[in-house]
Amino acid sequence: MEKVLVKYNEDFYYGIMSGLFISTKGELETLKGREADFGSALGKHSEVTTEDAYDYCEIVSEDQDLIHDLLTVFGSNNISGYNPLDYVIGLEDEGEE
Repeated sequence: MEKVLVKYNEDFYYGIMSGLFISTKGELETLKGREADFGSALGKHSEVTTEDAYDYCEIVSEDQDLIHDLLTVFGSNNISGYNPLDYVIGLEDEGEE
């Protein structure tokens, strides 16, 4: 399955959570309707959670050459900031991670 470059940007009371990451469209769709818990990512006692991080994700590129180059340089699907797929509650219990 082809990978996509995704930008995540969500505004919370305590601040903004953002990130740039690589996933498949199928992986990205696992965010629909799921809660992501970022913990105290925006400061002590901030308890940042979101009900549907999918709504705050935007596919910025499907260029497979660019994505390959980013994976080569960074060695990870996480390019910068936060990847909500890493914080989805219960995802690992279902074997989807």
